[in-house]
Amino acid sequence: MLKLSLFGIALILFLVGETWSQRNYECGKRICVRNYRPFCGEREDADGRIEEKMFFNRCDFDLSQDCDEGWVPCKTKKYV
Repeated sequence: MLKLSLFGIALILFLVGETWSQRNYECGKRICVRNYRPFCGEREDADGRIEEKMFFNRCDFDLSQDCDEGWVPCKTKKYV
């Protein structure tokens, strides 16, 4: 019975740790998120105004992926 309780506690700690590890992290010059959570991209339009859009990107240690052409990660991340 004690082993089962210890296993339950370990499982809860593992799940909490996994959730915490899914926070944002920087991958090269791109800000990436796990689990395809959306983040905001920005670029300047012809008049110098900042244009934003939401898009999905997954880096997850794969440096070959990048933002859509012409877009860079936002300085402030916005989530839906």
